[in-house]
This record gives sequence, structure tokens and C-alpha cells, in this order.
Amino acid sequence: MKKFIKLLVEAFLGIHGNYLVLLGLTVSFFCWFVLPNEAIRISNRWLFIVLCVFFIFLMTSISFAKLLIDIIDKNNEEIQVLKKKILPEVLRVYIDTIRDEVYIILAPSDIFSFESSVGLYCLRDVFEVLFGYGIVSNIQQDKCVQIKIISIIPGYESIFSDLRQQNSRMYSDIIIKPHYPLSAIPALSAR
Repeated sequence: MKKFIKLLVEAFLGIHGNYLVLLGLTVSFFCWFVLPNEAIRISNRWLFIVLCVFFIFLMTSISFAKLLIDIIDKNNEEIQVLKKKILPEVLRVYIDTIRDEVYIILAPSDIFSFESSVGLYCLRDVFEVLFGYGIVSNIQQDKCVQIKIISIIPGYESIFSDLRQQNSRMYSDIIIKPHYPLSAIPALSAR
């Protein structure tokens, strides 16, 4: 029932219901103050003008408020969509000492899928530097994403050693992207 009433109100407002109400009120007040074959008195004339201006202002304010609310709602929806598209942050690093493998745990994200290849980047000043490649090894029940590091680009071993030492200060500098450059294909086929 609430949905029906909401749809009815939206349909009414969609056909400029505020202006139809304003027109109806104006005609009603005009007929109330001006009887047939009667001259309009000055005090009634001013009251009528003031009431018409008030209702015009009221209807315009209501329309403007509805427009602002619609704009705010639309912006909130767009912000939520953008938040979902932002790359997830690194939560922690896990080292499997039995297999000698390093895993990066990411915050929940819908942009990663099981066994998809990823590029590992490190933020240096304002540049994102590719330092390795990985693969999504698991999507946990809590929706966190496990990334298995497959290969480190020669020359960037220091970043990898910082990760192995679980240096949490550098987690904010690590960026995991759900793609990798074409140059990564030889490194991935060697695994």
C-alpha cells in the first residue's frame, strides 16, 4: 500500500501537480472573494494578491526542495557506485612458511574473481610502479580477497622483502589491480 501511495504521489508530482494545485487555489480564492455582480473591495483585493503571492512562493519552494532532494539522492547513489569501484586496500600479508608463498589479503571487493590475474603496484612519489604479478587464490567467506604473489620483477626485490617482513607501514602504498600488462605473460607462463 505504501508503494502505491508513493507511486501515486510521484505520478502527481511528475505531471506538475504543484502548479495544478496552485491554479485551483487561485481560482477558488478568486471565486470566494469576488461574487457575481459585486464590486471588489480594496481590502479583499490586497488580501487576494498577498495570498496568491504566498501560494506561488510556497509551491515554488516545494518544487525547489523536491528538486534538491532528488539531486542529493542521485549524488548519494553515484557516490555509492564509485565507492564500490575503488580498488580495495591491503589489510595484511600472510606468509605460508610450508610452501614458502606470500599472500596479500585485500578488503572485500567485487572487482576480483577467483583465479584472475592481478598486477602488483607500489606507490613511489606520485607514480604507481609495477613490481610483480599475482593471482586471486581465494575469495574468503567474509569476502576478503587472497592474492598469491607469483612473480616479482627483477630490481624490485626490496619491496617484496618488505612485504615478507610484514611491514604494515607500506600496506597503504601497495595497489592491487585486476589486470596486468602484456609483459607479464612470460612471467605467468613460467609458474
